[in-house]
Amino acid sequence: MCGIIGYIGSKKASSVMLDSLRKLEYRGYDSVGMAVFDKELRARKGIGRVDLVNDRLDFQELKGNVGIAHTRWATHGGVTDDNSHPHFDCTGKVVIVHNGIIENFLELKDQLKRLGHGFKSDTDSEVVAHLIEKYLDLGNTFYDSVIKSVGELKGSFALLALYAGEPDKIIAVRKDSPLVIGVGEGENFIASDVPAFLKHSRKAVFLKNHDVAVITKDAISIYNLETCREEVKQIQRIDWNVEQAEKTGFPHFMLKEIFEQPTTLRQALNQNMQKLNNTLREIKQARRVYFIAAGTSYHASMIGKQLLARKGIGSECVIASEYKNIINMVDDDTVVVAISQSGETADLIEAVRESKKNGAKVFSIINGPGSTLTRISDDTIYIYAGPEIGVASTKAFTGQLAVLYLMAMPELKDELITLSNKLEEMLKKEGLIRRIAEKIRNANDVYFLGKGLNYPTALEAALKLKEISYIHAEGMPAGELKHGTLALIEKGVPVMVFAPKNEFFHETISGAQEVKARGGYLIGFGDEKHEVFDEFLKVPKTLPELYPLIFTIIFQLLSYYTSILRGNNPDFPRNLAKSVTVK
Repeated sequence: MCGIIGYIGSKKASSVMLDSLRKLEYRGYDSVGMAVFDKELRARKGIGRVDLVNDRLDFQELKGNVGIAHTRWATHGGVTDDNSHPHFDCTGKVVIVHNGIIENFLELKDQLKRLGHGFKSDTDSEVVAHLIEKYLDLGNTFYDSVIKSVGELKGSFALLALYAGEPDKIIAVRKDSPLVIGVGEGENFIASDVPAFLKHSRKAVFLKNHDVAVITKDAISIYNLETCREEVKQIQRIDWNVEQAEKTGFPHFMLKEIFEQPTTLRQALNQNMQKLNNTLREIKQARRVYFIAAGTSYHASMIGKQLLARKGIGSECVIASEYKNIINMVDDDTVVVAISQSGETADLIEAVRESKKNGAKVFSIINGPGSTLTRISDDTIYIYAGPEIGVASTKAFTGQLAVLYLMAMPELKDELITLSNKLEEMLKKEGLIRRIAEKIRNANDVYFLGKGLNYPTALEAALKLKEISYIHAEGMPAGELKHGTLALIEKGVPVMVFAPKNEFFHETISGAQEVKARGGYLIGFGDEKHEVFDEFLKVPKTLPELYPLIFTIIFQLLSYYTSILRGNNPDFPRNLAKSVTVK
């Protein structure tokens, strides 16, 4: 989940990498650091956000044209200066940055200590620098030392290494954590994600699992550790532009990405319908169908399940980290639909690989081009949302829903296109939604109720609110209150109710009345007001199936403004990072 960047060329490496780190900060922001070669390896690092650490340490005082850098989301070892990356060997001639988890690091660390190596951090990552040092001392080249070191590692990693003895190259290795090379003229980049170098290059080479790359300013060589053969570089053109990866006048990426959703919806609907029809046919013919996803994507999959059910197609939703509970049910008569924004979620990748071993056919719905999930799936449907930088997913959710609607109910395409204008209409209610946020900003608990397709909507609304405002929030079916949660409702507790005039309207209102009788503060969202609500926001009328897309704008803006009013930064919620590339 950490962000890493390497640069080699003729520019000042520290300046290039500092800009890149800012664009990668959504991947982790506990600490930051960089190392640059200038006659010798020099490094600066510390805890805190990129700009705060730069204010203290002034990274751009580091001179030189080759370097590696890192912004951290802590896994092994606490958030301290010593645990910040980069990490050196004993001699100060080898430096590495690492994203992932080295599962056998304690065993390796004990072995290295017995050989006389001294450690300065509590991280798993530092062992890699010392392993490279060990093999260099045995007379190996830098490349061979990296390869032999990687051979001792168990776990997942994206790794960059620099060696003062061969400062004309960066060596990168990928196993289960993403790495992508930005191809330039007289310069090259290597990073966790495309936005890190998009300003400089739109040509990219996505490393595959077990790839090792030797990167100089003029050349890129890629080898596969399993086949021991040189790989043919497959350069892809990245269609995202720089403006898509910038805030373009918005105070936060999250708000920008919320406002992009009418466009996101239209772009996601621009699909090859024959491809979607083929996917639906495979789903219909399968004996078992599993949606596998995590977080926001899991809530999208729950809506997908209900859409298929309306067509008489049975399926199950499985949280990626729980897939082992069903893996014995997966066989060659199974279809797996994997949903992900990044295509790099570790639990999901493992679930897909295990499913394919059992013979399942895998279709992925994804935003991240060139990602691991893309390469291991039998077929991929892109949502075309462009880069999503805010940690709390917004437009990717809309794009995922659009594809699921289009796949399950292609007859709704014209109505979905019309709906993009209704999303524009909802965005104009931003001020009204902010006023609701002002009323809940000091709440300790908030509950969201919905039925049918609006039950997963309630779950996603609760997730959005708690992850960026830090208010405890819970989503549930409107009819479930009496089975326990009603005990928590007391005077003034905010309860949000998604209540469109559909087949579930009267049952939803019944649940709202139970809340009202216990003194809860009822806030309703729908196309027709009911007297039970203390506060009501009217939404445009649409088909009963499509209200989740309209309500999405409401709860995302509500969460955003609640976060702002509580003094939080919604782009960087505490303890979280954008892409969960470790298990």
